Amino acid sequence: MSTTIINFMIQNKTTQPIVLKKQRLFVSNGWQTNEQGYRQYAKNNILLTDWQKIGHTNYYFDPINKSVVFEK
Repeated sequence: MSTTIINFMIQNKTTQPIVLKKQRLFVSNGWQTNEQGYRQYAKNNILLTDWQKIGHTNYYFDPINKSVVFEK
């Protein structure tokens, strides 16, 4: 089994990360902080953008860096 996996990895080493409509997919959902310290929220493995309601709060997420800009 491990030989099969290693052969697959060698043959597919040029595989690129999955990108869906210019949004990176994440393994985890919910609140997270990226390397620059920006708060982001992933839902269905996609970082949110624009206005979103999470719980009872409305958030605006920057479409470029996907971080919270405003909450009300």
